[in-house]
Formats: sequence, C-alpha cells, structure tokens
Amino acid sequence: MLLTVLASLPFVGALAVSAKVLRSELGGNWAKVGAALRGESPLAIGLVTRPVTVKFSSRPVQARSAVRAEPRWRVAA
Repeated sequence: MLLTVLASLPFVGALAVSAKVLRSELGGNWAKVGAALRGESPLAIGLVTRPVTVKFSSRPVQARSAVRAEPRWRVAA
C-alpha cells in the first residue's frame, strides 16, 4: 500500500510539471489549438486560387539511342 503511494507521487508531480510547461508554452494560443483540433485552422481550409492552364505539346519526346560503353568506362562508373 505504501509502495503505491510512493510510486504515484512522482507521477502526479511529473504530470503537474508537464501541464505547467504546456500552459506556459501555449500561452494565449488555446483558441488556435482548439480551432486546429476542430479542423477550422487556416491551414485546413483550402486557399482560393485561380485555375491553372496546362498546355501539352503534341510532339512526342525523341528517344535517345543507347550508347555502348567500353568496359573500362563501365568499371569507372
């Protein structure tokens, strides 16, 4: 029984310290955190952008012919 009390005291202390650090780090940004958790943050909402026009060329890309390398160059690579 006493071991349970002695083991839970450091846990509660560490929990209190972590809550204090979290509160000091966030400061007045709790509204932003709540909005982000609800999915209402500015980053979650898509930005309005203009349509993008993409043009494709009807010419196919010319394939290059394979070049045979000498064995000494293959070793160097």
